[in-house]
This record gives sequence, structure tokens and C-alpha cells, in this order.
Amino acid sequence: MKLPRTHYDNLKVSRTATPEEIKKAYRRLSSLHHPDKNGGSTKSVKAMQCINNAYAALSDPKSRAAHDSWIARTEADHARKAEQAAQSEKAKKAREQQAKEAFKQKKAEDTVKEKRYYGSAEKSSQHQSHGFDWSIFDDCFGSWRSSKPFLRAEHRPSKLHEDHRDDFIEYNHTVREKLHGIVLEYLTPDLIYRSFLIDKQWGRGAPKNLAAVYKAINRAMRRPEDGRMDKLVGLYFNRPPAVQGFLATTAFFLMATAAYVAYVHSV
Repeated sequence: MKLPRTHYDNLKVSRTATPEEIKKAYRRLSSLHHPDKNGGSTKSVKAMQCINNAYAALSDPKSRAAHDSWIARTEADHARKAEQAAQSEKAKKAREQQAKEAFKQKKAEDTVKEKRYYGSAEKSSQHQSHGFDWSIFDDCFGSWRSSKPFLRAEHRPSKLHEDHRDDFIEYNHTVREKLHGIVLEYLTPDLIYRSFLIDKQWGRGAPKNLAAVYKAINRAMRRPEDGRMDKLVGLYFNRPPAVQGFLATTAFFLMATAAYVAYVHSV
């Protein structure tokens, strides 16, 4: 928050200036910004009004005292708001750190719960009783099953195209991982799927951080339906690099031709 200008700033004197210094500064600025010396410009008229008001306030002891009191109140209010903003930012960072720690703790707890100890004595005895230790395969494929993202029933959109299923699973997993510990009542599977479709049209991948997640969700909320521009951009970005280069070159050639034709007709 920026402090407002004072009469001292307008006369370019310090707050401890003497009446003689104030008068001297007023004469110097008046001779410099007087409308008669600047062709009566609007800028000089406004500057002169500001200088006159400042001198009138500072030349009178009572007016100057009231102005000094106003400056003190304004600076105190500014300091108070700055302190509140700093405390709010500190509290926000503390909440974010607490959410991160809670996420790490929850992830660790889930890992412990979901981890299957196939090398335990009970499992080993069961496998040995059948004549073969099947825990070798369980250890290999159990970790793969627990680490691969999957789509829960409550996370499935109402109209999910099967061609998008694998990409959307990764996208949904990333979004919900970034939003872990944050409750958004308006966040639905259809809204995340809409965000996924928009990012796919524009050639984007999954959001990299929490800010990118909020931007993607806001884009999906602002554009509930596909527009023509989205479809055109999607036709460009969802093509191989060679095709993109050809389309860009063709567009540049058409624009240059149109500019040349317009120039010829204007001449």
C-alpha cells in the first residue's frame, strides 16, 4: 500500500522545514510552474493549484498542525495494515505447510496400510505348504498395483470417452493429489473432465502445481461448452510437429498475401 502525497511532498520540503524554507520553496516552484511561463497549459494550471494549496496549508500554523496530525494517523494506519497483511501471509504459509505435512503423513499412513507383507511368517508358511513360494510374484506385482493410479467409481465423469480413459486417470490423479487437504464443494468429476478436455485441446498436460490446478478449474468453470476457437486451436495443437509447421507456414503465407493485396489496392 502506497502512502498518499502530502503538502510537504508537493512543495518538495522536509517536514521539519522552517517557514522561511517553505516560502522559498513556494517561490521557486511558482516561478517554475506558473501558467504564464508555460503557455497556460492545463498541466501547469493544475500544478500551480496544488502548489498554492500546499503553501496555504503549511504557511498557517494551525493548518500545518492539522496536516501533521493527519500524516501521523495515515502512517499509523498504513503500518497497521502492513502488519495485518504480513500476519495474514504468515498464517497462509503456515496453513499451506500444515496441509503439506498432513498430506505427507496421510500418504505415509496409506502406504503402510496398503503395503502387503508377503514375506511374513504366516504367508511364507502358506506358500511353502503348497510346495512353491508364490510371494516372489506377489512382491513384484503387488508394488506395481499399489503405485499405478486408478479411477474410482466416485471419480468417474458421467460422459467419459474411453479413448481418454488412461490420460484422464493420470490427469485426475494429479489434480486430486495437488488438492489434497483442500475441500472444494464445487469440484465434481465432470468439472475435472471438462478441465482435462480444455487442456488437451490446447496441448497442455496435467497441472504442475496448485496454482495451475486452480487456473485449469477456473477455465473449465468459465467455458462450460466448446467454442469455435477451442476447436480450431485443438486442431492445431493435437497434430504432429511436422503438420503444425506446415499449418503455421500456410497461415503466415496467407496473411502476407492478404497484406500485400491490401497494400496494392490502397496504392
